[in-house]
Amino acid sequence: MTKPFYKILLAIGILIPIIWAFIQDNLAITHALSNAYFYLCVPLLIIGLFTAVLKAGTFDLFASSFKKYGPFKKNDYTIDKSATPNELSRKVTWSPRPFLMIGSLFLLLSLIFLLFYYI
Repeated sequence: MTKPFYKILLAIGILIPIIWAFIQDNLAITHALSNAYFYLCVPLLIIGLFTAVLKAGTFDLFASSFKKYGPFKKNDYTIDKSATPNELSRKVTWSPRPFLMIGSLFLLLSLIFLLFYYI
């Protein structure tokens, strides 16, 4: 994914809740904006955090041991220790940083509009 994709995602993510809040017949526009930005931030943060956990190599040991000693696995063959394991952290090629940054921005906007709603 390229940088223009993230910029377009950010611009659309900022503009759609504002347009949606003005279309609604709700007097509490800040409450509607807070909810909309929260709904946008949750999937982005979940994807970013999940990718960060996989990219950090957290599940590499689990995956390799599960392949070796998993259920219904017959260990009648010798395991070549010189072969490089198929690590999950190497399979995740894209960075979680843009998702975490955009999701954090939306969460911050959500909290700001929620603060304005209660003031």
